[in-house]
Amino acid sequence: MSENHRLDDKALELEIERIKILFEKSNYNLEEKKWFLEAKMISAQKDNDVFAVEACKRLIKELKLDKITTVVAALIEKDGKYLIAKRNHGNADTVNKWEFPGGKVEIGESEEEAIEREIREEFEMEVKAIKFVNNCIWEYPERIIDLRLYECKYIAGDFHLHDHSEYRYVEKKDFLSYTMCPADIPLAKYVKESQL
Repeated sequence: MSENHRLDDKALELEIERIKILFEKSNYNLEEKKWFLEAKMISAQKDNDVFAVEACKRLIKELKLDKITTVVAALIEKDGKYLIAKRNHGNADTVNKWEFPGGKVEIGESEEEAIEREIREEFEMEVKAIKFVNNCIWEYPERIIDLRLYECKYIAGDFHLHDHSEYRYVEKKDFLSYTMCPADIPLAKYVKESQL
């Protein structure tokens, strides 16, 4: 191996490490990491920075960011009980299973905006995202999701089901009595054990 090749490998590893340190300090979610790396790669290509381009490509692959979708879910409380809804579509892992309702974050949309929009679309209800609760990264056969749960406050509207066949308000101790979507189970356990 030539001396120049070893120096190139060292420079590449340093660039990868620099980006990883930035991620640790920034507290980016997976979708934000993906957007950051894609933007950095475009900028590096314009600047002919081959190390930055290659570092971004390797990190996207290493972190499986090309396969991760950020999904938000709502934790809506009413009289000490929490909203769950039964999906009427999806794959074998999710159809006819219960979940904290929500959906995919669209490009250019904050997670809070996404959860408010999703609840409006799925139930014709207005909610306000209050705070991030917890997340779960789950690998389904066809994709990986970063499911991010937000405590939400009910504002207005009556239930109209579009993407679900049923909904219920249940005590958190009863979450796991329902057959929940796999990605929702760790979040249900977290909420059940927390002091929310």
